[in-house]
Amino acid sequence: RKEKKKMVFVSKVQTAPYEG
Repeated sequence: RKEKKKMVFVSKVQTAPYEG
């Protein structure tokens, strides 16, 4: 499911936000 992927992405960003 795409929702699951989005959750992982959000979790990764929260752990270590990437610089744009």
